[in-house]
Amino acid sequence: MAGKMLCADRDIIEWLISQITADWSNFLDQVGGFEIRCLGNNRSVVSQFFDLSAVDEAIDLALRMNANKLNIYMTITQSI
Repeated sequence: MAGKMLCADRDIIEWLISQITADWSNFLDQVGGFEIRCLGNNRSVVSQFFDLSAVDEAIDLALRMNANKLNIYMTITQSI
């Protein structure tokens, strides 16, 4: 892997989000969402909250920010 540059993959990001949120629709009495947080050394934090209707927008943010050399994290929020 030496010399090989890692990059974000839309299909993998979508799969990960779908695995994490797979059972959320079973709990309609709870409003849940997730946060995409983008971090990098000596860089401003980029953070945005999403609900299940905005998965494509979350993926787009992750791809854009990763292309800008930020590390991407997903956190679960109880409500947004």
